[in-house]
Amino acid sequence: MYNTSFDDAASCDLVANALATKLYPCGWLINFGQPCNTEVPGRDMPTHLRTVHRVNENQRLRCLWNGCSDELSSGCLGRHVQERHLAWRWACPRPGCEAIFTRRGVMEEHRTTCTR
Repeated sequence: MYNTSFDDAASCDLVANALATKLYPCGWLINFGQPCNTEVPGRDMPTHLRTVHRVNENQRLRCLWNGCSDELSSGCLGRHVQERHLAWRWACPRPGCEAIFTRRGVMEEHRTTCTR
């Protein structure tokens, strides 16, 4: 028998775990413009970028993800990749609310005032 009655916080934790453990192909361009394609759990993508692709903190850089040319601080790169390229999304867990956010903290703030 499975537990199917989750409160809002537990629902958010389930989504967080799913996003963190799902395998994503790395789209960082290497070898003459070919994507890396190493499958990496979502939560480990920032570490993969630092250790494998030598993206160092405290520098400005151009995102080399396939199809992207955004320029940003390397400290923001992990969040940028998760939000933009891995398409992490956080939906309000309240029934009837269709609000969707790119950051969990913003969704949780919304949830505290959501009237649906």
